[in-house]
Amino acid sequence: MFSFCWHVIFLTFALELHIQISKASGTFELQILSIQNYRGELADGSCCGGYRSIDGSCPLQCNTAFQLCLKEYQSDVKTTGTCTFGNQSTDVVAGNSFSVQSEPTKEVVLRLPFSFRWTVSENKNPTYLLHIFFEQNCSTI
Repeated sequence: MFSFCWHVIFLTFALELHIQISKASGTFELQILSIQNYRGELADGSCCGGYRSIDGSCPLQCNTAFQLCLKEYQSDVKTTGTCTFGNQSTDVVAGNSFSVQSEPTKEVVLRLPFSFRWTVSENKNPTYLLHIFFEQNCSTI
């Protein structure tokens, strides 16, 4: 009986040790379903490439890429600074427009793995910033 008692104590102790070394992990995912830049313009209003035509349209398509930045909760969101919980970028994925419906094989998913306890407070979710880059294209269509 004394031997059985030690086995139970050892088993209980081993289970407690296992629970203490458990880790939380997961993946934050953001899927881009579509994007439209009908005018083919950069943020400053200039064309992604070439000169604006007489009708006001831009002759070249933009190169579109995405960057996801995951930060702690911010009541006043700042687009500068470090991405506390990580960042992920894509290569160029499209021209001026992109849609999963019209191109189902072209899936754009940004994944950020994390290995910490995901904390959520009432009305205070983490801040995520999605930067969309329309880069100049030096080639003609």
